[in-house]
Amino acid sequence: MKPIFIYSMIIYAFLSAAGLILLRSFLPRAIDGFRNQNMSGKVLLAASLGLAAYAISLLIWLWMISSVELTIIYPIAVGAVTLLVAVGSVLFLNENLKMAHGIGAALVLAGVTVLYRATS
Repeated sequence: MKPIFIYSMIIYAFLSAAGLILLRSFLPRAIDGFRNQNMSGKVLLAASLGLAAYAISLLIWLWMISSVELTIIYPIAVGAVTLLVAVGSVLFLNENLKMAHGIGAALVLAGVTVLYRATS
Protein backbone atom coordinates (compact mmCIF):
# COMPACT_ATOMS: atom_id res chain seq x y z
CA MET A 1 0.00 0.00 0.00
CA LYS A 2 1.31 3.45 -0.89
CA PRO A 3 2.33 5.79 1.95
CA ILE A 4 -0.44 8.26 1.04
CA PHE A 5 -3.02 5.57 1.79
CA ILE A 6 -1.33 4.62 5.04
CA TYR A 7 -1.33 8.24 6.22
CA SER A 8 -4.90 8.67 5.00
CA MET A 9 -5.94 5.56 6.90
CA ILE A 10 -4.36 6.83 10.10
CA ILE A 11 -6.01 10.23 9.76
CA TYR A 12 -9.34 8.62 8.85
CA ALA A 13 -9.26 6.24 11.83
CA PHE A 14 -8.35 8.93 14.36
CA LEU A 15 -10.89 11.45 13.03
CA SER A 16 -13.63 8.83 12.86
CA ALA A 17 -12.96 7.56 16.39
CA ALA A 18 -12.61 11.08 17.80
CA GLY A 19 -15.83 12.15 16.09
CA LEU A 20 -17.74 9.17 17.44
CA ILE A 21 -16.41 9.66 20.98
CA LEU A 22 -17.16 13.39 20.98
CA LEU A 23 -20.64 12.83 19.56
CA ARG A 24 -21.36 10.06 22.08
CA SER A 25 -20.21 12.27 24.91
CA PHE A 26 -21.74 15.62 23.95
CA LEU A 27 -24.61 15.10 21.50
CA PRO A 28 -27.17 14.02 24.14
CA ARG A 29 -26.35 17.14 26.19
CA ALA A 30 -26.56 19.32 23.06
CA ILE A 31 -29.98 17.90 22.20
CA ASP A 32 -31.20 18.50 25.76
CA GLY A 33 -29.83 22.04 25.57
CA PHE A 34 -31.77 22.72 22.38
CA ARG A 35 -34.96 21.27 23.88
CA ASN A 36 -34.64 23.31 27.07
CA GLN A 37 -33.28 26.39 25.30
CA ASN A 38 -30.31 26.27 27.66
CA MET A 39 -27.38 25.49 25.39
CA SER A 40 -23.86 25.57 26.77
CA GLY A 41 -21.29 26.96 24.36
CA LYS A 42 -18.76 24.29 25.34
CA VAL A 43 -21.23 21.47 24.73
CA LEU A 44 -22.22 22.91 21.35
CA LEU A 45 -18.56 23.36 20.39
CA ALA A 46 -17.64 19.81 21.40
CA ALA A 47 -20.62 18.30 19.55
CA SER A 48 -19.81 20.43 16.49
CA LEU A 49 -16.17 19.32 16.57
CA GLY A 50 -17.32 15.71 16.79
CA LEU A 51 -19.61 16.17 13.81
CA ALA A 52 -16.88 17.94 11.82
CA ALA A 53 -14.30 15.25 12.60
CA TYR A 54 -16.71 12.52 11.57
CA ALA A 55 -17.69 14.38 8.38
CA ILE A 56 -14.04 14.89 7.38
CA SER A 57 -13.34 11.22 8.08
CA LEU A 58 -16.24 10.33 5.77
CA LEU A 59 -14.71 12.38 2.96
CA ILE A 60 -11.36 10.66 3.47
CA TRP A 61 -13.15 7.29 3.51
CA LEU A 62 -14.91 8.04 0.21
CA TRP A 63 -11.60 8.95 -1.39
CA MET A 64 -9.92 5.82 -0.05
CA ILE A 65 -12.61 3.40 -1.25
CA SER A 66 -12.46 4.96 -4.70
CA SER A 67 -8.69 4.41 -4.84
CA VAL A 68 -7.92 1.15 -3.01
CA GLU A 69 -9.43 -2.31 -3.31
CA LEU A 70 -12.35 -2.57 -0.93
CA THR A 71 -11.29 -6.06 0.19
CA ILE A 72 -8.10 -4.49 1.52
CA ILE A 73 -9.17 -1.11 2.85
CA TYR A 74 -12.49 -2.03 4.50
CA PRO A 75 -11.31 -4.63 7.04
CA ILE A 76 -8.27 -2.55 7.98
CA ALA A 77 -10.34 0.62 8.39
CA VAL A 78 -13.11 -1.02 10.39
CA GLY A 79 -10.61 -2.81 12.62
CA ALA A 80 -8.57 0.33 13.24
CA VAL A 81 -11.62 2.45 14.08
CA THR A 82 -13.03 -0.31 16.31
CA LEU A 83 -9.81 -0.46 18.31
CA LEU A 84 -9.49 3.32 18.63
CA VAL A 85 -13.12 3.69 19.72
CA ALA A 86 -12.67 0.98 22.35
CA VAL A 87 -9.52 2.60 23.74
CA GLY A 88 -11.02 6.09 23.55
CA SER A 89 -14.21 4.95 25.27
CA VAL A 90 -12.21 3.60 28.19
CA LEU A 91 -9.98 6.67 28.42
CA PHE A 92 -12.50 9.46 27.81
CA LEU A 93 -15.94 8.02 28.56
CA ASN A 94 -14.94 5.91 31.56
CA GLU A 95 -16.44 2.81 29.99
CA ASN A 96 -15.29 -0.62 31.14
CA LEU A 97 -13.87 -3.41 29.03
CA LYS A 98 -14.37 -7.00 30.05
CA MET A 99 -11.89 -9.78 29.37
CA ALA A 100 -13.89 -10.82 26.29
CA HIS A 101 -13.57 -7.29 24.90
CA GLY A 102 -9.81 -7.37 25.40
CA ILE A 103 -9.50 -10.72 23.67
CA GLY A 104 -11.69 -9.50 20.82
CA ALA A 105 -9.61 -6.33 20.48
CA ALA A 106 -6.41 -8.40 20.39
CA LEU A 107 -7.89 -10.57 17.63
CA VAL A 108 -8.95 -7.49 15.65
CA LEU A 109 -5.45 -6.04 16.03
CA ALA A 110 -3.94 -9.33 14.86
CA GLY A 111 -6.29 -9.37 11.86
CA VAL A 112 -5.48 -5.78 10.91
CA THR A 113 -1.76 -6.53 11.18
CA VAL A 114 -2.05 -9.63 8.99
CA LEU A 115 -4.07 -7.77 6.36
CA TYR A 116 -1.67 -4.82 6.35
CA ARG A 117 1.38 -7.05 5.99
CA ALA A 118 -0.31 -9.00 3.19
CA THR A 119 -0.72 -5.78 1.19
CA SER A 120 2.83 -4.50 1.74
